[in-house]
Amino acid sequence: MAGGWWGRGDSKRQFLRRLHKRFGTPWPLTLEDGYVFETGRNRWRNLDQLEAIVEFYVNFRDPANTPCGPWRLNAQPISPGDAGYRTVSLRPPRGSTATLGANNWITLDQGTDLSLVLPNPAPAANPAEPNFTQNAGYPDPRRFLYSTIHLEADTARPSSKRYRIMEVDVAGRRVRVDAAPAFGAAVTSKWSIRTPPTLVVIDPVGVRQYANAPHLRGSQAQVQTSGAQALVDLDGGPNLSRVNVHFDTIYFATDSRTGRGRPFKAYRILELNVGGIAGRIRVDGDPSLDGGRSPWHIPAGLSADTVPAGMNYDLDPPVARRHLGYDHYDGLLFIVDDGAVVDWFRWTSYTSRQHGPWEPSKGAFGAVDGWDQSFSSIAGNTAYFYESFFSQGSYFRNYSLAVRDVTLTNGGPTQNRAADAVANAWYYFGTPQANVTLNAVVTQDLAPAAAAGKTHIRIHRGTLNGSGSGSDGCVVSPVCAQFKSQLIARYNQHYTAFHGPGSIDTQLPRICATPVCENATYGPPDAPQWPGSAQIPAADWNLKLAGIFWLIRPDEPTP
Repeated sequence: MAGGWWGRGDSKRQFLRRLHKRFGTPWPLTLEDGYVFETGRNRWRNLDQLEAIVEFYVNFRDPANTPCGPWRLNAQPISPGDAGYRTVSLRPPRGSTATLGANNWITLDQGTDLSLVLPNPAPAANPAEPNFTQNAGYPDPRRFLYSTIHLEADTARPSSKRYRIMEVDVAGRRVRVDAAPAFGAAVTSKWSIRTPPTLVVIDPVGVRQYANAPHLRGSQAQVQTSGAQALVDLDGGPNLSRVNVHFDTIYFATDSRTGRGRPFKAYRILELNVGGIAGRIRVDGDPSLDGGRSPWHIPAGLSADTVPAGMNYDLDPPVARRHLGYDHYDGLLFIVDDGAVVDWFRWTSYTSRQHGPWEPSKGAFGAVDGWDQSFSSIAGNTAYFYESFFSQGSYFRNYSLAVRDVTLTNGGPTQNRAADAVANAWYYFGTPQANVTLNAVVTQDLAPAAAAGKTHIRIHRGTLNGSGSGSDGCVVSPVCAQFKSQLIARYNQHYTAFHGPGSIDTQLPRICATPVCENATYGPPDAPQWPGSAQIPAADWNLKLAGIFWLIRPDEPTP
């Protein structure tokens, strides 16, 4: 990919153009190559790239659909300007004309989007922090700190010029703050809003890598037998033993087949080592490879070839359970804060395949040996809400983040904490219906109706070695401690900016400052976390961290 336009003001549109080209629906006069996710030279930090990916897939939720009718064959990603198109910004809102109004309301620039600004709790639900010394000229510390606004012309809080956002009026482009600002002789002020960090997971992102094994890629894929389910020979003697048929995808870089209703150049893998021939696979289509050969990689994702170093997982179930498939950390989780991509981590957004028999004959849906919540995963290519949550009684996910459906209202993003649920979840690896091919994808229908959806989704620790990831439908990683430590560090940067020099929330870093510390927290909830330290109360973790979580799946299949 040519890179001369990287970092230019219009680079997001260039990324969108190439994403449309990758899918096989190019915009007019598109001469660029199809999109490939670039990570080298710190390009994974490019916010335009990440923002374009989120926006593209939010506007095309089913990129790898299984056609169920003619309309599915014509599925197309929509473009900016089309009816229903949703623009996504991972940047904090900012502008030049904040205008003061009555009752601490501030009106902001034309075109300001406040739909993802999370207001702070009212003072009655946000008590003052005990044993904290207030810095002169700064607001008093309280338990929760979400979105704030900085007013450059403010004279009422000259040390920080920052205010808590207490209410949002999306339609009116207004925010109400926690005290009365003053602009002196100025009529308006430049302003910027700081929201809690945004989380983005892309799963899968590209070439699979695990346990120091060679990456699943090659340079000379060749179609052996054409047809609706072509046979393709892969070069290099790849070890395909941990590829999951009917789920994993393969990408052929030189493929020119169009009109499939699926991502351009990407195919679902239906069979491995066909006819006993190592490296021969069956795919759900008929690739047309330039010159009869093509570079390839598994899974397709966005063709990223580099992932963060230092996590060589090895999830290898016993022989008796290998028919269930293999778990993988094919995804990446990004932390976006204050207009920058600040860190990335290996992750998975799917439940573990190692929960149950995945065989309808073993029991009725909902039975102990049948199907239940553990076997489904939340749907991709949409936004969710996350907040810190202490899982009482859990030995594996004590200090976690809850994931719930988000509703965008005129007052900002909201979520149903009481339900603690995600409505749209799928059986990606199997089906509770009898006589249906293993790994078929069907909608989840949990009984009774009042319990429909998927409950108790958490972002938490995953397993590095063993039979499976340890996920019961959650979003997990073995490097969760490092991730939480970074998220807490970002929170405390916000905290210091708002409450003054030297002020931090001292409890949070004790939760998971190191992997050793996190391992200690995953014990009985009433036990000390580590020598010389008492259990941190749930109140010092619950709701402290909160924000928007985007789950992007480039290979997302739906019925």
